[in-house]
Amino acid sequence: MPVIPKIAGTASIIASLYDIHKTAMIYSKQEYNKAMGDTVVASSIGNQKADNVSFKDAQRKNWTAKHHFLSNANETIASVKGYVKGAVQGIIRYIPKFALATLAIIPKTRCKTLAYLSTVALAGMEAWDFLRHGTGLFERTDYLERK
Repeated sequence: MPVIPKIAGTASIIASLYDIHKTAMIYSKQEYNKAMGDTVVASSIGNQKADNVSFKDAQRKNWTAKHHFLSNANETIASVKGYVKGAVQGIIRYIPKFALATLAIIPKTRCKTLAYLSTVALAGMEAWDFLRHGTGLFERTDYLERK
């Protein structure tokens, strides 16, 4: 059993799962902030459109807003939806790496060449990802130029 492909495949899967989780957390935070903003705006509009204003009602609304009483359900649901959305985006992005890592980890002793080829392909994908996203060599820089 070749050891290098198994280590490379396992490391690739772990790194991919970690990145998927971090991406999902970003999406979750964005959806949570959107829902919280919607709640604040809806509450503000609701307070402005009151038929009659009383001190007691204003105190009650201020207390419920301050303690987030009965207002976390929308934010929690949005946070979960955002996490799932981010996880799906990450999984779709990493399908080729999962396939190559599986080929590197699972092959039988007869397919050592396939394991090593998939390890080289994983290394190539990581190198390309680093060059593309880490260095900024292939990014547009002419955003401020007039045409």
